[in-house]
Amino acid sequence: MATQTLHYGRPLTARGAGVRALWWREYSKPHRTFRVVTRDGVEIRGVHLQNAFSTLLIYCHGFSACKNLFPIARLAEALADEMDVIVFDFRGHGESGGATTFGEKEVWDLEAVMQYAKSFGYARIVVMGSSMGGAVSIRSAADSADCDAVITMAAFAHKQFSRFSMAGLELLKWSVSRRVIRYATPTRIERAVPPYCPRDFVARLSPRPLLVLHVSVTR
Repeated sequence: MATQTLHYGRPLTARGAGVRALWWREYSKPHRTFRVVTRDGVEIRGVHLQNAFSTLLIYCHGFSACKNLFPIARLAEALADEMDVIVFDFRGHGESGGATTFGEKEVWDLEAVMQYAKSFGYARIVVMGSSMGGAVSIRSAADSADCDAVITMAAFAHKQFSRFSMAGLELLKWSVSRRVIRYATPTRIERAVPPYCPRDFVARLSPRPLLVLHVSVTR
């Protein structure tokens, strides 16, 4: 039997966060850190803000972001006044191991986090994601009945989602661009091309509610 290779994450501080250190924020509200391992052996690290609510919200960040990015940490702590919240780093981002595949294998990251969340016996689990994280939320919910609702913010609907964004992704085909991104964010890249069209999976969420938040600049 072949032995699975584990891709471990590593703890980070603002000093190790690259340029993102300018927006790095530690969590100030009571929380616990956790680690899970995906089906392909990638270690995923997250933060669980617990206050004995019956509803849990799992937040999925976008490409090149992380759970300690200031706007994400602030949002999570604000939501934690009304519900329990989990925020985690996708593979290739922040403290998690592996390399990002722009939503292809990230569904396994959310799957592992969901299994951790289910062990707490929540009455409702809501998944919310932005950009790439929103696409992963839809794709994951289409194949699993574990979540009770999905919220997306500026998630791409299909593979060719905007000329500006696609031009940026084209640059990431170059190794020098990937090295710059890894130093600046840090984000480790295996694939930077949308692997599927989330709109093709939306119908499979029914009858669960789906809230889509979008603005004209992200169309």
